[in-house]
Amino acid sequence: MRRRQPAPAWRRRSAQSPRPPRETTTAAPTSWAAGESTGPDGPAAEHPYASPCPSPCLPVPASPPISYCARRAAFDQIGLLPRQVWTDRILYEAQQTADPVHLVRLFGIHPGVAVKYVQTAHPDKALPRIR
Repeated sequence: MRRRQPAPAWRRRSAQSPRPPRETTTAAPTSWAAGESTGPDGPAAEHPYASPCPSPCLPVPASPPISYCARRAAFDQIGLLPRQVWTDRILYEAQQTADPVHLVRLFGIHPGVAVKYVQTAHPDKALPRIR
């Protein structure tokens, strides 16, 4: 039977911890959520940027969500697919700017794809293919 190797020095627990344990309680988050905590400017409710909403992280939609069928019907009326509209938009932007970095930042596409769009939009400026 094989013996287990000792743990590396950085993984061993020493008798004396380098940091004292933190004191955690559930009272602090509960009082903070209730608006009872005070900061350097006074209670949280008096803060100019305090949200009266119980969950400020959730956005409130301006309109109800649109179903897939409704979105698709709008494209069917003009006779295009959403992918074609997306491609045309990228190609138009490539014609206007001729900058692949701008396309990557604007559309979030791969840099190689952005270069191909720029080469398609500006065939006179494209470098000759090596292979």
